[in-house]
Amino acid sequence: MVRENIARVRKRLGLTLRDLSARMPADRPMAHNTISEIERGARRIDVDDLVALSAALAVSPITLLAPPPDTSDDTPVELTGTGVHSARQVWEWLRANYALDAESTITPGQRNEFRRSNFPRWAFEEDQARETAVASEVDPGELAKLTEMVESMMSSLNRVSKEDSRDGDN
Repeated sequence: MVRENIARVRKRLGLTLRDLSARMPADRPMAHNTISEIERGARRIDVDDLVALSAALAVSPITLLAPPPDTSDDTPVELTGTGVHSARQVWEWLRANYALDAESTITPGQRNEFRRSNFPRWAFEEDQARETAVASEVDPGELAKLTEMVESMMSSLNRVSKEDSRDGDN
């Protein structure tokens, strides 16, 4: 799936193999023939290659890992070492919303705990705030203002905490 996604995105952007090679980050160069080998399945890529290719293609790594956008949610997707899953299961797992095979059996509390343990704390808190706002039908403009206020408060608290720790060192 990854190799097909690299080729799909590259072609959608109108890039040749040489164009993509030229766009690779300086700390992770990749020759056009190497990219060709990846797209043909003749060469495997590691996580660093995946991140560099994502950056060069200006997409999120999940774009290269996930089923293509035109895939229906019940399309079977084979993942290395894990078997076949629905496209929806793969997508939700990649987004850290559910364990790979847990979507249909997980309780809301278990889902929350899974997300809490897989999201950065700030992302989990933002996601929770967004879900709460949607559930209570808060105006999106108000939500943006509240989010900005919370971020400002967090920034101030972090600054004060750093100042306090420096004062304690003296």
